[in-house]
Amino acid sequence: MKSRDNVEKMIAYLREHPQPVTITAMVTAGVVAPGEASHAVQYGVRLGVIEHLRRRASRPSERNLYRWTGQPLPPLSAGNDSASVPAGPSFDALLGAWGMATEPPRLPAAGSPRCVSLDD
Repeated sequence: MKSRDNVEKMIAYLREHPQPVTITAMVTAGVVAPGEASHAVQYGVRLGVIEHLRRRASRPSERNLYRWTGQPLPPLSAGNDSASVPAGPSFDALLGAWGMATEPPRLPAAGSPRCVSLDD
């Protein structure tokens, strides 16, 4: 996965440069391509391995800084290209406590409806 590879490159760069840096600095250093930098940084922030810092600066390109959080990149889940991040909330336990099925029961069907053309 390209975003994951770019995040790994960014983490390596941010380890060497402990001070917060801009996306422009990472692109200028050749860590990532300009078109992929923003997406990779957002991916790293979502995974919690890159921290986004905002500061007031005279130039807009220096307002958003990024640094490594010290957290390792989560391993890929088996059979999936996305990182194994915790799943969202689930109501399975609540449905079980209420005695409701988490999967709908399969009901027998008499047959499927047919369409017959009466044009001769």
